Amino acid sequence: MRMQLSSSSLSALRGCGWIVLLSGALLGLARPCQASICTQQEQVTGASLVSTSVFASVDAIQAGEPFELAIRYRMKPHWHIYWQNAGGSGMPPNIDVVAPDGFQIGAVRWPTPEVFPGAEPSYGYSGETVLLVPVTPPATIKSTSVEITVGLDWLVCKTACLFGNRSHTLRLPVTEDDRSVESEHQGLFETWRKRMPVPAKSITGMTLRLDGENLLMEGPLTGARLVWFYPGDTPGVMPTRPGPIKGRLANGRFQFDIPLRIEPDNAPDGELKITGIVVPIPVESGRTMPPISVHLPIPTSESHSSGATTSGTNASAAGS
Repeated sequence: MRMQLSSSSLSALRGCGWIVLLSGALLGLARPCQASICTQQEQVTGASLVSTSVFASVDAIQAGEPFELAIRYRMKPHWHIYWQNAGGSGMPPNIDVVAPDGFQIGAVRWPTPEVFPGAEPSYGYSGETVLLVPVTPPATIKSTSVEITVGLDWLVCKTACLFGNRSHTLRLPVTEDDRSVESEHQGLFETWRKRMPVPAKSITGMTLRLDGENLLMEGPLTGARLVWFYPGDTPGVMPTRPGPIKGRLANGRFQFDIPLRIEPDNAPDGELKITGIVVPIPVESGRTMPPISVHLPIPTSESHSSGATTSGTNASAAGS
């Protein structure tokens, strides 16, 4: 599995106004130097600014039993990496998981990002974050152990940006024992699973629909003082104003009415959709409220031009 650098990400890099360093060699960072003349700045690299670790949610693999990989990033103070939609500038991390034949690698799960201000805000993570990757082994595993390699590439930024990369390899035994094989890092997984988006279709009473070129969302929400929508990276369909977009709270429910710019020619795969996350900000300081993931297909040009809409009494009738 590999997350490719999209044309929109390239455009964001060109327009960000930051110095993007494609490699340490561009500044001579990769050259050996004498201790007497080396400066701290010359020793800074994208790899030195971000430490990474990879953990499995199990200590031993069972055939046919899904598990997760946790990729933990720890950034030096004042530096940050990016969310799956970097926003006005930057690009998301790239994750390449290589496993034996028959293993299925699922989509990366991203926790709620921070918002970095700018002419067009960007989204990302400072301090520490964890991304989760689902893995499903085949029904039969003939070997007694499995090797999984995770290649990581990232862009880390402050006032300048640096690319970094690193590779991690896990070697896990294969067991036929039905007893629990949970990892010693289970606490890490439990903490970060609570910060991952929950699908809109799992929330009773939530609705998503398209009214002309407006995205309408409504659902139950208690214990929040604010609610925001962070749009995903969906070329061809984007809000007419940059996010984050503030929603309304009333009577224990949230509402959004978001004008969209729909440009089918900008969708590289021809698929029109709007994605993103609804982010509640809790009243109680320190409380964690998971975001809600939004995925709504947009009608084709033919049905869109006729004013078609989708609606339902719950999200399963109108998206996910």
